[in-house]
Amino acid sequence: MTRPGEHTIRTAATPRTIETIATDLERLLIRIAEAYEALPALTAAHRSALASADADRIGASTEDMRAVAGRLAELDAHRAALARGAAAALRAHGAPAAHEPTARIIAAYCPEPQRSRLLSAAGRAREAGERAQQEQRSLRMAAGALAAHMQGLVAHVARSLSQAGTYARTLAPTVSQAPVACSLDLVS
Repeated sequence: MTRPGEHTIRTAATPRTIETIATDLERLLIRIAEAYEALPALTAAHRSALASADADRIGASTEDMRAVAGRLAELDAHRAALARGAAAALRAHGAPAAHEPTARIIAAYCPEPQRSRLLSAAGRAREAGERAQQEQRSLRMAAGALAAHMQGLVAHVARSLSQAGTYARTLAPTVSQAPVACSLDLVS
């Protein structure tokens, strides 16, 4: 289904020339870049949810990011199929055989200004993807810090509730050195 403002991607039934392939690839790369560019706001919302340890917001932001990741996977599958289809058109132009030619290889066989537009779209998608990966690494570190903090809280509570001190910091059983307050009813 095409969203408003989006262009459809030609199918295999459409005659494939380098120019039509480049046009489709340019449109697709712009859509990929837009999807990656949506991730920083979602990552910020997820980081905020983690900082406040709000399970509902964490779940909602995780679902939002999962939806964008699914969209990116779908777009990348289209990109890979388009690149494989481009290989035959490039061979017809005398290009060396490549299973999935890159945007740079396809652009080399395009006239200007199409070459520049395709390379610009590819650069935008690559840069947006790299920024998104960096944000995701940062988010993983924040989530790891939260998990470690929560584990520490659980260990502290366990120590506080264990009068005999039978659990060490790692929650593994240990031998207590402290006397245990207890009583034994020998009369009943």
